[in-house]
Amino acid sequence: GRIDMGDGRYRIGSNIEVKKGVTLAGDLTFPDPRDANLLTQFGSTILFDSGTTIYMRESSAIEGVIMLKYGMTFPQNASGAGRWTDTAVIVRSGAHAAYIGHCSINGFERAIDGETGGYTEQTRLKNVVWDCKNGPRIVAGSDIVDIDGCEGWPTTTVGLESLTNYDLIRSGVGIDIRATVIGIDSPHITKSFAYGYQTGFALRSVNGATLIDCVADYPPSGNIVQKGFVISDDSIRTAMIG
Repeated sequence: GRIDMGDGRYRIGSNIEVKKGVTLAGDLTFPDPRDANLLTQFGSTILFDSGTTIYMRESSAIEGVIMLKYGMTFPQNASGAGRWTDTAVIVRSGAHAAYIGHCSINGFERAIDGETGGYTEQTRLKNVVWDCKNGPRIVAGSDIVDIDGCEGWPTTTVGLESLTNYDLIRSGVGIDIRATVIGIDSPHITKSFAYGYQTGFALRSVNGATLIDCVADYPPSGNIVQKGFVISDDSIRTAMIG
């Protein structure tokens, strides 16, 4: 099935679940993380009350949707970003082939997460942009995980007066591939970018990852230690190209 959101801003006061085989579809075609209109425009926006999350089931999809915390004001500085909480989207354990595409996610502790304690394959992210403390975290997948054209960027700071480098820094991980059940096999990460994260890309207990044209970059940050790519915890056969 397919649920077409159309133009509108929809506030959710409790968790919702995208059922197996269902697509939740908005009108956003190609999100530009440097466009502050993503934070204020009317169309296809979900506003999350505190503590609420969207859960995804097998073969479900979210496409063309803007996700924001309800009541947030923009632009945000470093102090505001330090208070971000909750996770926008959680892929349920066993939700194989879940897909998130052409979405913008801003103002959360974590943009996307996998439910721990279970086994999930073929999570796919395409043209997803975010400004959250942490970007997507993938926790399982013996079959190919695919992340393409995704970007973490400090969108919420656009238009901030007296901008400092600290306003551009996010304390977590831009893209985190981390096995929590068994090792993750052969994830593909292509043409993706993490800006300002304390760690840009992290691979932990990952077998045979391929990263093509991926970039981590940072503002001058004083005494804050930032890392571009961290490969650890028995990860093997990693290929970085471009």
